[in-house]
Amino acid sequence: MKPLHIALLIIASLGVAAVVSLYGNTTQIVSFNGADSLAKENSNKVYHIYCKLNKAKPVQYDPQIDPNLLIFSAIDSLGTERMVKYLKPKPQDLERAEKMLIIGKSEGEYFHAETIFSKCPSKYEDTPVNSTNK
Repeated sequence: MKPLHIALLIIASLGVAAVVSLYGNTTQIVSFNGADSLAKENSNKVYHIYCKLNKAKPVQYDPQIDPNLLIFSAIDSLGTERMVKYLKPKPQDLERAEKMLIIGKSEGEYFHAETIFSKCPSKYEDTPVNSTNK
């Protein structure tokens, strides 16, 4: 075998190894039920869930007692409701959020969120354009 062929085989094998290692670190977008069933296989894996705050149920947050404990009810894109526990300060305008992306693990009766990204409607509304020409 020529040295060029050996070098190409080494480069190709490194590329395959990189793709395989990156695939193992990817997260999946699932529902609450999907996170529950997948947590049985791998309890350490983190999942992404698109959901919205269930405004009919109270948000449990008291910064005087514990500023790093937030518990709320969320409904995923398939309509499944689940209690979410977030061990960081409450995100600003959580109650006004139109949608949320929560990243975390399913553990017991709670989905333990590590990160919450919220989409507030006021940030994305179009501003009316004044069409009067003088």
